[in-house]
Amino acid sequence: MTIDLSKASPIGAAIAQSILDRKASEPRLAVSFNEARAMLGDIGDSLMTRLISADEIKSFVVGGRRVIYAASLYDYLIEAALRSHPADAPPLKLSRPVHEALAERKARGLPKGLKADAIVSERKAEKAKAEPFRSAPLA
Repeated sequence: MTIDLSKASPIGAAIAQSILDRKASEPRLAVSFNEARAMLGDIGDSLMTRLISADEIKSFVVGGRRVIYAASLYDYLIEAALRSHPADAPPLKLSRPVHEALAERKARGLPKGLKADAIVSERKAEKAKAEPFRSAPLA
């Protein structure tokens, strides 16, 4: 299988190249059904069976046992990476780096950590209780 990485996005090409490098260093020609499932991220039996039935992953039977070609798994992963990151896709919108968010919390005097949002919510509730009820002026 030949893969043209020049038509892939930079992220897709990097992922595909990483998978190609791993494929080149793979000593096994075939893996068991369960090993193949694990290599694809612990997918379920039914999804694995559908991929084999759809001929997206090549396999054969030896003595009643289904065996999957390792190269076929890597080829499937490369195709999935290239489908997930097409060259004509808009660039990913990245969120603000964590260190910036933590610096902002520190500047505002807010706690940092897993329970920070809960503590902030408690502070808001306490502040709301402390303020007297304000109604709109009657005309």
